[in-house]
Amino acid sequence: EENAVHHRTVMPLVENEFDALVSFLYNLGENALKRYKNEPLVEYITTGDYTPEEMTAEWTEYCHSEGEVVLGLLARRNYEVNLFLYGEY
Repeated sequence: EENAVHHRTVMPLVENEFDALVSFLYNLGENALKRYKNEPLVEYITTGDYTPEEMTAEWTEYCHSEGEVVLGLLARRNYEVNLFLYGEY
């Protein structure tokens, strides 16, 4: 997952952003940034052009299994996006 973050992001990342993306990709698979390349979240990550509200809304969309929200995944996504945006959870 670390290699995927290094190879799939073009904007420089600070440590908390990198750590959040590694966690995200650990759960979704290292090809997630490639697989979802046309999704707003990947665009935000690769361009750095987003507001915290936009990033949070998109990041937390990745908490479903078979069309249903999984509370454990939602908690994980909230942790990751707060780490990415603010360096804390």
